Amino acid sequence: MQTSLEMRSPADLRPAAPPRIPADLTPVPPEKDDVNRRLYRGVGAAHAWTDRLSWTPERWAAWTASVTTHRALAAVHGVPCEAGFFELAVQPRGTVEIVIFGLLPDYHGLGLGGWLLTRAIEEAWALHPDGTRRVWVHTRRLDGPAALPNYRARGLRPFDALVSALP
Repeated sequence: MQTSLEMRSPADLRPAAPPRIPADLTPVPPEKDDVNRRLYRGVGAAHAWTDRLSWTPERWAAWTASVTTHRALAAVHGVPCEAGFFELAVQPRGTVEIVIFGLLPDYHGLGLGGWLLTRAIEEAWALHPDGTRRVWVHTRRLDGPAALPNYRARGLRPFDALVSALP
């Protein structure tokens, strides 16, 4: 099952509480495609993300040049560590898609997911050069039990569901 959700106004955003550990958000420059590749593998391993595993370095470079990426850094014993990331893609007619969103497994349960999704949505509303009019994302059942509730809790509303034999 895949569920697609959207938000049509920034006023619909319901921000999450701050995370329980210190965290910060940093943009990832497009030329740092190794960050996207590393976080995609780390986050996606538990969720059967396989579509990018065969990408060449050139394909990764082209992809990271086409999206806006931010990574979450969480302080563990005072040392900033990568905790997760999101990728945003500008699309026609004022639409921004949250293409990838996720946390590394060691950072689940610390309040980072809601905080990071809040930041992703805020960034999406500010991203489109013609003015963002819609932010959307899709999730599937393998994305983890907190994914869909987190999207809904932030104010995203389902607009489509696809039942498939694929996960």
